Amino acid sequence: MIGDPLKPRAGRLRVRHLLLVQRLAELGSMRKAAESLNVTQPAASAMLKEVEVQLGISLFARSRAGVTPTDECRALLPRIRIVLNEVDALAGDLRDPLGHRPVVRLGTVPHAHLGILRGLAAHCAAAGQFRLRLHEGPSPLLLEMLLAGELDAVVGRLPAASVSTPLPADIHHQQLYEEPMWVACRVNHRLSNARSITVDDLGACDWVLPSRESLSRRALEDAFLLHGRAAPAPLIEVSSFVYGLEMVADSNLLTVAPGTAIRTRERHGLVGILKTPLRMTPTSIYWMRRRSSAANRVLDGLEQWVLRNRRKEGRTARG
Repeated sequence: MIGDPLKPRAGRLRVRHLLLVQRLAELGSMRKAAESLNVTQPAASAMLKEVEVQLGISLFARSRAGVTPTDECRALLPRIRIVLNEVDALAGDLRDPLGHRPVVRLGTVPHAHLGILRGLAAHCAAAGQFRLRLHEGPSPLLLEMLLAGELDAVVGRLPAASVSTPLPADIHHQQLYEEPMWVACRVNHRLSNARSITVDDLGACDWVLPSRESLSRRALEDAFLLHGRAAPAPLIEVSSFVYGLEMVADSNLLTVAPGTAIRTRERHGLVGILKTPLRMTPTSIYWMRRRSSAANRVLDGLEQWVLRNRRKEGRTARG
């Protein structure tokens, strides 16, 4: 603790102070942090002293090897990242040449684009009140970005840990629909017209599957285990179910994918849904947003649009 008689005045901190703390934590060097901010090392040291005086705490332990964040600093870093991300978003709004429309940063799982977010581009253009920046990725990464202030909202699944450990109070979430997992094959696959398909039939086929960490792969493996056998090892392993669906369209391979993605390709005659004895657990898809986001007014409108579309998506997903 710094023995400064001044009362802590965090309100006097500037963005450059927060940037310095973040860079020091990332780089571990006063010299490197100063260079990244285009200031001299003495100037960076003076800025750090200002921050510590204003907060009334010591943020870094100094040594010949560099600087190391204190426990107090580590506790502040998540909030600092949120503030800096919000500043970046604000800067983007101010650079908008068409009326300073705010940017909404929306993270989505891949199959959401094919389902509940169909028509989003038309809605965004018709509303004309905001710009949309989409980030596609797995739910754990998207939620991490949401918590860090890098996203304003997410359409995805809740982490398994949230069942026993509630999400932070700043995260509002609402269930949209349940996404089923199905087996897909080429339209004229030899099993397509079979009167009945057994688990042994499925085990004898070659498969293209996403990685073991994927939700669809785990759903398939769990379904096979319910029948007392291990799921077949994939002939081809891919990073996403999207590639698996592309491959089965032109081969005799089978794959597993979210129902929304299969339905979309089925309508275009690219793949078919294989009726199997496997019962795979559907996953719940949620709308998640930060209550403290600066874009609340715009997010309210986008949230209403998403919630209006969830009923239609729920019917589509159930088939």
